[in-house]
Amino acid sequence: MCKMYCCISMLLSLLIAPHALYADETTDYHQARTWFNQALDGKDDVLDRSMEQFEKLLVAHPENLVYRSYLGACQTLEGRDAWMPWNKIRYTEKGLDTIDKALDALTLKDDELNIEGVSSRLVTMLVAASAFIRVPDHIFHRRAKGKKLLDKIVKHRAYASTPVFFKTSVQQTLKIFLSQKST
Repeated sequence: MCKMYCCISMLLSLLIAPHALYADETTDYHQARTWFNQALDGKDDVLDRSMEQFEKLLVAHPENLVYRSYLGACQTLEGRDAWMPWNKIRYTEKGLDTIDKALDALTLKDDELNIEGVSSRLVTMLVAASAFIRVPDHIFHRRAKGKKLLDKIVKHRAYASTPVFFKTSVQQTLKIFLSQKST
């Protein structure tokens, strides 16, 4: 009888442990994303925390393209906030390269992976589009690519079933795009 309880206990711990890790990962992701959004809005002292958190998440989950795209977006913000012009360019290019790697690695399985009811493909594309339309186009030439990504997101077969918060984010990004003058 004791052996049976031990076996059941071990089985339950194996079933519960991955969920506990996933919960921690989700919490870490939410915190990193919150800091990222605050940094995007110009709040001081949160960009480094967001970048460190996404780096840790990416080390633990190197296949996660959402984490990779957010890390790249953090790096572009690091370029935005740098003082010296050569650092602005260097950090922004590093971020754009990181985002490009995430986009290039997208596969069909990313349509099935899900973050808060949205495929990781769509999240990765939105993070990329948002970063691309925010960097100076006369230097980095990413505005058109950002717009193409937004168009792909809206035309994607899964877009209609995405949660309202995601559609709102897409619409806000489109508004930012439309409010900017093309250079």
